[in-house]
Amino acid sequence: MRKFLINVNGNSYEVEVEEVGGAQTAAAPAPVVAPAPAP
Repeated sequence: MRKFLINVNGNSYEVEVEEVGGAQTAAAPAPVVAPAPAP
């Protein structure tokens, strides 16, 4: 469950949202660049 504070027309509401389906997404790792071979 995740909690959010929502403002609607000046009224604040605290809501809980359940995430369903699929695995949680994670940031993709940055690609590793191999150094150029020495001449």
